[in-house]
Amino acid sequence: MTVREEIAAKENLREAVAESASLMEVLRKIGITATKNAGEKLQMVCKDRGISLEHLAPKKYDNITSTCPECGNSFPNKSGGKESKTWCGQKCANAAQAKVRDQSSINKKIAEATSESRKAHANKIGHGDVTLSCANCNKSFTVAWAKRDSSFCSRSCVGQNWGKKHGSAAGKLSAQKMVKRSKNEILFAELCAEKWTVVCNEPMFDGWDADVVIPDLKVAVLWNGIWHLKEGIRPGHSLLQVQTRDAIKLKVIEKHGYKSYVVEDMGKHNPKFVKEEFEKFVEWCKGLSEGCVV
Repeated sequence: MTVREEIAAKENLREAVAESASLMEVLRKIGITATKNAGEKLQMVCKDRGISLEHLAPKKYDNITSTCPECGNSFPNKSGGKESKTWCGQKCANAAQAKVRDQSSINKKIAEATSESRKAHANKIGHGDVTLSCANCNKSFTVAWAKRDSSFCSRSCVGQNWGKKHGSAAGKLSAQKMVKRSKNEILFAELCAEKWTVVCNEPMFDGWDADVVIPDLKVAVLWNGIWHLKEGIRPGHSLLQVQTRDAIKLKVIEKHGYKSYVVEDMGKHNPKFVKEEFEKFVEWCKGLSEGCVV
């Protein structure tokens, strides 16, 4: 039901109008939230029903005589409303505003002089401004003596430094939470285990893990399913974020002296596909032992 229909349905509308002094009072008496829109709808309904609203006319303010605070002259005025004035005319209004601007300028000059005086005194006692080097961007920046322990030149650098320290750890934690081994990955790991000693999904690279690790060969296999290859797998999934983590992981694995081998798996459970990938991996490992893999 619209506001207009709700007002029209009120049986006590006529009585409420007769007993009220304003549109807002009418709305309150009939149980409608007093808003500008509701007031407009009330006037429409009353017009349709022939209910007079003449006695609800806007308040009329009294004629009074005021004294201009600028020139001191008296002038005719209203006791309130839009027609009420502070000054007798535009000339006096402009003069008053000019004084405000002048005072503001004076206050600014006083503040500047006070600041310079404080700086001079601080320099005299060895507590002047200090030039520091930002711990994030290495740029020089100047701060007051009271902030001499600052490490960063801006909030932006504070945020970037926090990201460097904590972003990687958060990425590791998030990646560990998302570990869900597919049937294809499990089968690949089992085939590898028949040939070598393997470690699966252990965070052995500074907190990062690999799906299958073969310590004897110093090889880490990343079995990247559709989560790593396609955008929008589910709400909140960011392909850019996942691939950024993968790139970090590859660098960390390399830093630990391991070679990385990546398998891209876009499909569902497929033993034939897994066996073909395993055969490719075995050939790659042979090249590794022969020094053919860089």
